Amino acid sequence: MRYVFLILMAALLNIPAWAEDDYCPFATGDEWTMETTIIFPSGDVLDGTTHLKISHAYLMNGKPYTMNGRTYFNSECWTDGMPEVMRWDLMAYPDRDGKIGMPFVDRSSSGKTLSKDDTGLYRLMIGKSDDSEMMEITLPLKVGATWWRWFNGETVTDTVVGLEMVSVLGKIYEKCYHIRTASADGKYKEDSWQAPNIGNVKTEIVTRTGFKIVNKMKEFKRAKDPAPAK
Repeated sequence: MRYVFLILMAALLNIPAWAEDDYCPFATGDEWTMETTIIFPSGDVLDGTTHLKISHAYLMNGKPYTMNGRTYFNSECWTDGMPEVMRWDLMAYPDRDGKIGMPFVDRSSSGKTLSKDDTGLYRLMIGKSDDSEMMEITLPLKVGATWWRWFNGETVTDTVVGLEMVSVLGKIYEKCYHIRTASADGKYKEDSWQAPNIGNVKTEIVTRTGFKIVNKMKEFKRAKDPAPAK
């Protein structure tokens, strides 16, 4: 059985910070903690905690990297309390033998390189012959807005389907934008809710291979002296 790793970032990349009715800014040092549940196709359940943090500027040749006027920053994502961790892409797609494996690790850490301006949150696509940008989320959010992005080897479409109230771990969040994500064939599905001044508070995912993943906001910890990551 091949080993795979889970990157619990896909559902958390709608990165938040503190600003009135601002659904997607970020500040270096901010950290979000989510309660994570993974339900396997077999019915087994794995519970743990996922953390997301905006850490520091992405450096190229010792200098902060800028593309199209946007300075990019590193985000960090890691899990605790989950003895086995899998990668999103291989949970969505079986390996060459059609099997889905599990590694035996105590902690997994990964991240993406991100930037944000008034038009959206962008991801820097690193590792190709030429680095490029991809929009992760369009701004400002509004009901009916739609955009596409590249995710695990295919194009998915994001659509803002409503402005709703959502209950998460006993707490009520008002005026949350509900974003629905789907692959072209509908075999990958994701619903997420963005709360003002906090960002992503809940995500529900169904992968191609039948995994179900739920992330729920547990704690938002602001940087001691927050500064916009710009």
